Amino acid sequence: MLKGERGAYGEQVVRTVALQLTSQYGRGWGEKQLRHCLRVAETFPDEQTVSALRGQLSWTHIKTLMYLDDATKRDFYIELCRLCCATHEEFLLHPPRTRYATR
Repeated sequence: MLKGERGAYGEQVVRTVALQLTSQYGRGWGEKQLRHCLRVAETFPDEQTVSALRGQLSWTHIKTLMYLDDATKRDFYIELCRLCCATHEEFLLHPPRTRYATR
């Protein structure tokens, strides 16, 4: 029915919401940030999980981890970061693809 216009509509919605949030709350609510927020909602659909993660990890950690496609790897690194209290810089020195060992 929309013949390819649905994607363009979604882009416009994100753009409009970003402008509204920036106008209301100031910097930090651009399109890129909203896309990260959407990705968090897709990756962690349970609100309690997101709340728990936010209490234990930095937003920078969460942004890095949410882009891991393998849920097992993602859970492994969430737990590793949570237990080791690794800084984001330490985490990036040993990225997931080089540290996770499959058995």
